[in-house]
Amino acid sequence: MLMTMKMEVLDMKRALLFFMVVIFSITFLPRAEALEIGLGGMVWYGWWEAPWTSGRTNRMPPGSLDLLGINNVPVTVPTPTNPFRCDPMPIAGPAISLRLHPRVSLASVFMIGKYHARSTGNFLSPFGVIVNSRYKKDITKFDLDSSLSVVLTDVVKLFVGVKYQGYDYTEDIRFPNATLAGIAIANHARDRLRNLGPGFGVGLTFHLVDNLYLLCNAGGLVLFGQERYRYRWNSVFVVGTTLMQLTTKFNNSRFYAPGGNASLSLAYAIPKAHLTLTLGGRGQVLYYVRKKSGIRSLNEAYNVQGKYDQIYGITFAAVYSIKITKGKKEM
Repeated sequence: MLMTMKMEVLDMKRALLFFMVVIFSITFLPRAEALEIGLGGMVWYGWWEAPWTSGRTNRMPPGSLDLLGINNVPVTVPTPTNPFRCDPMPIAGPAISLRLHPRVSLASVFMIGKYHARSTGNFLSPFGVIVNSRYKKDITKFDLDSSLSVVLTDVVKLFVGVKYQGYDYTEDIRFPNATLAGIAIANHARDRLRNLGPGFGVGLTFHLVDNLYLLCNAGGLVLFGQERYRYRWNSVFVVGTTLMQLTTKFNNSRFYAPGGNASLSLAYAIPKAHLTLTLGGRGQVLYYVRKKSGIRSLNEAYNVQGKYDQIYGITFAAVYSIKITKGKKEM
């Protein structure tokens, strides 16, 4: 509990530091003759591969072997699941921008959506019996990007920002076949992952023809986060005629994840409607580095060391612009 609180406080400090830098930068900008506000939304239809997509080695929490007289020992069993099948799905949400100066803008996009993942495998129970297993994850994934951009030329701009992303899921785990030693018919697990960190990058804008533009963006980032995984048993192991309730608690996993993202899109402006439509592609890759290693990591549910989180797909955005000049508002 104490470590979780410390992590949340650290995340708040990082976010606060970013916004302090933004406010400090704006304070020293020359006053603009007009503010331009952009309001709209974005959809990202993405193919997502989480760190656990390639499968995992099943791990029982500390306390799983208490009934055999072995106390508080985490058990990592050598029977991995098959790769998870995660179908492409859309995430979507609002987009807002604020042009504070002809060359300086703030922007923020928040997207959220549902994913579903399936897998099968073999499970080595604490009783030494291998049983078939089925896994089903129902995932809520979100992504928040906020940035400050500075235009250097008609083509080049630089940006710095902060990303906050993560997911929550419930996992339905089923063991269909009974055994002589025992049976666990079904159980549920809950997982919560949160990442926060800074990013930077460069954007290029090319005027193609009339109101049509080609937009290219690429950047790097490093996120700091943690993951919490808990079993929630619906039914229990049956040993002979005795019901055995297993311990359900893992330690939280803590890690950092360097990575990068890039996008390529076409933007079409409709001046009379004060509307800009954008269609293109976007991708992001994160590489997970676990903060704990060796024996210290055995109480964690997953080993994310060296695993990738990848998402790539098609994006569409529509933004309506409002220009506010001194004394009047232009729609």
